[in-house]
Amino acid sequence: MQRGPLPYILEDRTGTNTGSDFDDIYDRLFFRVARSPAQTATMIYNMHRRASRHRDSLPFTQDPIVVLDFLSLSRKFAGSDGREYRWSYRSVDGQEWTCTTGAENYLVAHYDLKKPDVRVYGVSGHTLTIYEAFIHMAVELMTSLTIMRHIAQHNL
Repeated sequence: MQRGPLPYILEDRTGTNTGSDFDDIYDRLFFRVARSPAQTATMIYNMHRRASRHRDSLPFTQDPIVVLDFLSLSRKFAGSDGREYRWSYRSVDGQEWTCTTGAENYLVAHYDLKKPDVRVYGVSGHTLTIYEAFIHMAVELMTSLTIMRHIAQHNL
């Protein structure tokens, strides 16, 4: 049984690295990862509402909350809260990507692919789970996960 606050589970709507919405299943947080046709940068936007309920056009007129201009599949980054975090690829069974804290090795977040035998309708079935103790890092976790997926996808 789950004790304590509920984690933020962000459903990856398409599963693509540069054109997807991440919507919390409890309607608390909504991000869009998109690439402008005129630019090579990938941008992350805070959407303030669920993408499946309101089909917004891509918000290129708004300022993104993160802009990503792109080697290992396990990388550390320093968070704005002063902690060190690490994303690792397939280091835990059942998790495509796992994020932990540096020294303490606390589980912060994980990105999971849909199980092959699970049917989904209108979404990818992939999810990003961010544990509530680290929700203040949600934008940085989305950003760093997008970078790690880009690195893996393009064998950089």
